[in-house]
Amino acid sequence: MLVQIDFENKPLLFASPLEVITCHEPTKLAATFSAMEKALTAGYYLAGYISYEAGYAFEIKLKDKDHYEFPLIQMGVFRAPSQKPLAVSRKPLGLTPAQLNLTREEYFANIERIKHYLEIGDTYEITYCVKFRFETNNQPYTLYAKLLRKQPVPYPAYIETDRYKILSLSPELFMKKEGSF
Repeated sequence: MLVQIDFENKPLLFASPLEVITCHEPTKLAATFSAMEKALTAGYYLAGYISYEAGYAFEIKLKDKDHYEFPLIQMGVFRAPSQKPLAVSRKPLGLTPAQLNLTREEYFANIERIKHYLEIGDTYEITYCVKFRFETNNQPYTLYAKLLRKQPVPYPAYIETDRYKILSLSPELFMKKEGSF
């Protein structure tokens, strides 16, 4: 696992984790958070992600599965990070056309479901995200770096696992731990 964050233009590279903490099952989230706290208490850094789907475990109405193929949480346990970012390739990106991870019919059905939740008062705000799939003949980190140059945001991250490459260009900071609890 490798994590490059560039929060507020301060690059940190987390590489060669001592351990990777992963959770696919909502019933194991509490134990996963405990393992993360244990690593932090021992003086290590955590870098990775918590997927949106992890939130389903905290609301009974949203619980839809007992196991997820895509990890709900995947955090590397690291020693201190490097402040040197990854290298960017000079090769052209060579992107294939992007494909959504759902059909047009599924997309509009989801929009109707969101409208319904808003109308009945189950929620007042929803951030609806879709995933795009595409291929490139270049390194995924190069795509991340080029997108970041075109669309600067305060909380970007590049995450590489054995199965996934995640490029996050987020204007929002979702969580930050400072000091000890």
